[in-house]
Amino acid sequence: MRRAREGARDDDDARGAEETWREFERRGDESCARGRDVEASEAYARATRDAECDARVFLKRARVASKSALARERRSIEAILDVGFRRAIRAARRVIGSDDVNAIGGERTVRAIGGRLALAYARDGRENEARKVLTFLGYTYALSFKALRATEEEEDEGKDEGERERVPRGLMHAYDGCVNEATMERLREAFGVDSAFWREHAYDDPRTGFFSYVHALDRVDEESKSNVVCAAIARARDVASREFPAVAKVAKYAEWWAHARSPVEGHQMHFDSHDEGAGARERVTHPICSAIVFIDGARGGPTLMTNQKDGDQKLGDKCYLLWPRSNRVAVFDGNYLHGVIPGRSDVGDDIEADCKRRRITLMVAFWPDMTTHPTSFPHGCARPFPAKSATYPLGKTWPNLFYHSDDDSSACIGANEDEELEIFAQPFAPWEKIKIPRDVDVDAESESESESESESASDSMPAYDACFQGF
Repeated sequence: MRRAREGARDDDDARGAEETWREFERRGDESCARGRDVEASEAYARATRDAECDARVFLKRARVASKSALARERRSIEAILDVGFRRAIRAARRVIGSDDVNAIGGERTVRAIGGRLALAYARDGRENEARKVLTFLGYTYALSFKALRATEEEEDEGKDEGERERVPRGLMHAYDGCVNEATMERLREAFGVDSAFWREHAYDDPRTGFFSYVHALDRVDEESKSNVVCAAIARARDVASREFPAVAKVAKYAEWWAHARSPVEGHQMHFDSHDEGAGARERVTHPICSAIVFIDGARGGPTLMTNQKDGDQKLGDKCYLLWPRSNRVAVFDGNYLHGVIPGRSDVGDDIEADCKRRRITLMVAFWPDMTTHPTSFPHGCARPFPAKSATYPLGKTWPNLFYHSDDDSSACIGANEDEELEIFAQPFAPWEKIKIPRDVDVDAESESESESESESASDSMPAYDACFQGF
């Protein structure tokens, strides 16, 4: 009986320990969903002290720590990931019941944590170690490590090279100073970090899906008098029409969405499409072109554009980087593969202050036709923008952030003189091939760099999941 009671007590102790780390994980999740990164980081740190803590909490801790203002946390991110990665491997080995490298490396949590660790290695210039981890995870290609390590200072220095190729017409173009200051000021207020727009859309909650709003272009000029987003859309339309005449000729709708990302966060490589391609049975539809209005571009990684078009049978071989800058407007063909490289957390004059900033952007896609959802609430893809009202369903208040008084209407109409940027092809391809053998031991010491030199991607199109993006 005593042994039975002791065994029951041990089981109770184990359950109590599990509940403890799970409770801290829950607190971290709640803080993360509310955008309280420091609180989330502390809660996840408490959870990972438990020897029984699930490996995925290490990933959550690293993600939050990477965008927090805690320098101590940032310096320890690699160590957090390393512990979590090895714990994930052990857990996967137990579940799988064998040492099958392919099965273990392909397990979801192993891949997620290992990818973050590989990015940390790549950012630190330890490319061979990054390749070893990526090979273990089953990747055959990776975004160029040079792109993942790029800084704007290096980009500016490289522009003096006369032989560099300029971006072709009709791919991507950017202009500075497009939007008048009154409109920019209203956009900064409406999309500020503490704005109700983000809070009422649960933007920081990982479970929140894509949401966007639609305006009819034949009404945009008139609505610009009362709606600051329409004023920005009107300006983006004028700029886009220079490079994509079809915007002026046949575009009928403007769909917009927005992002407020930590400077160290990126956005996966993708093609612009209706509802991110969800539910497409026959073919994915793309807009005439897309535009980015940089509202706060003081910090963050660059937009990466490639010459790889949807439907191509090979990976792209040209790479273009556009760095964020406030009141910069970029227009591009969203039918080409593009994304956002995570910003570097180890460069800048005031890293502590920079980590509290957000890379705030307004994206606009121009469509010749599109199906709009009949109601504005709840939020989702292609919703009509809510009309001005004293009250809104579900207790929402955010739409009134974008409507201005009659006194402000004239100030938000009109355009500044703008200046076109020179965008150059990078001296490297966007993708590189990983050459370390598939059965590599991730616990072994690094081999010489000469055994793992990368090469430009020239093979037939690999699977999407075989291409590591760094985030």
